[in-house]
Amino acid sequence: MNKQLSMSFFQDELAEVKTNKITFLEQMNRLVPWGKWIGIIEPYYYKGERGNMPYGLERLDSNCIL
Repeated sequence: MNKQLSMSFFQDELAEVKTNKITFLEQMNRLVPWGKWIGIIEPYYYKGERGNMPYGLERLDSNCIL
């Protein structure tokens, strides 16, 4: 007979996914020189003169995600 899954099962699964995401972002922060990347992209990044306003370049930095 199959038992119904409990909510704690799903909470455990979500916690594991969150941990993997944080681990990945920490590795990205160690490998990618974000300051240099932003400096290279900034002159070419959309400035929002027409249409929708763009997201700030800092949002591309994974530090904002953590």
